[in-house]
This record gives sequence, C-alpha cells and structure tokens, in this order.
Amino acid sequence: MSRKTKRENVGQIFVDFEGFTPLIDCDKSACLLRNACGLSAAFTGAQNAFLESLKQHTLADVLADRKMVKKLTSKT
Repeated sequence: MSRKTKRENVGQIFVDFEGFTPLIDCDKSACLLRNACGLSAAFTGAQNAFLESLKQHTLADVLADRKMVKKLTSKT
C-alpha cells in the first residue's frame, strides 16, 4: 500500500462510498411535527460527530490489525 493510500482519511472514504445525506429529511416527510421538532437538529449533530470521529483515523490506522487485513483480503 502506498504512503498516500495509508494516509487516506476514513471519514472521507465513508462519504465517498455512502454519501452524506441527512438521517432525517423533514422536507420529504409528512411529519406533523417538522416545524416545531428539535430531533432533526439533534440527528444532524450526531451525524456530524460521527463523521468527525471517523476523520480522526486513517486507512493505515484501521489496517494496523493484521487480522483485519487478512479478513479483507481473503477470498471467502
């Protein structure tokens, strides 16, 4: 694995694969509480904290465990 690859940010890899869409999309929902509900902001904060946590790790950090590398590269 190249040095550049080892420095890849896990948070960015996650966003590249999964995208970054709101956990709750109040505009698309028929929820009666959407104009007075604080859950959307709470979920957005939690999602941002999740991504910030992932950004603290590199691919090299995740692949430091040889068992994980073996599992990822096995053919089964």
